[in-house]
Amino acid sequence: MKIHTLRHHTHEKPYQCNKCSKGFVTRNELRAHSDTHNVEKKYNCTTCNRLFRAKGNLYQHQRRHRNKRRVFICDHCDFEFTYKANLAKHISRMHTSNSGFCKTCSMNVSQFEEHMKKHRGDRPFDCESCPKTFLDKRGLHYHINLKHTKTDHYKCEKDSCSLAFPSMRMLNYHILKVHGNGTPYKCGICPRGFYRKSDYHRHKSGTHKQYLQDETVV
Repeated sequence: MKIHTLRHHTHEKPYQCNKCSKGFVTRNELRAHSDTHNVEKKYNCTTCNRLFRAKGNLYQHQRRHRNKRRVFICDHCDFEFTYKANLAKHISRMHTSNSGFCKTCSMNVSQFEEHMKKHRGDRPFDCESCPKTFLDKRGLHYHINLKHTKTDHYKCEKDSCSLAFPSMRMLNYHILKVHGNGTPYKCGICPRGFYRKSDYHRHKSGTHKQYLQDETVV
């Protein structure tokens, strides 16, 4: 509960790195981050002489040489990507005039001003059928279709269940959670599991963001 409150409501990060001033919610996250300062780059690629902190990162890099696959490198920060689409996505989130780093939630966002509306509480679009307000028209239209128009188009037929949902996605989630055999998407870092792939990826990029960054830093 304490970690949940810090991460989702107060956004406080009480554990600070004394070398780069980054903040973390838990002591374990700080400890994992501190290793990136202490570990030397001692694994050398014999093909291009690049150095890596972890042997696994070296093996991943060497596979690129063996497969002779083209690597797309960001001109702004030298990050490498296997696919051009991932490079384009990275540039749009990190290196455009509209992008920026949010200090409140420690995220790089592609539309900085739009993102900051969430923290300022700007919600100019009102629903005429209920008191809900929204950041943009897209969110308002989605809400209207979901809550006030298409409320029972998809019915569950499992185990004589009589529930209905406004979207197939919600129905599939219901079937997995209520009528399924556990969570199909398991986190390889912690014991948590998820019913939806989007929740799984959101968990890894949020809760275990530092681990993912350590895997890509060379």
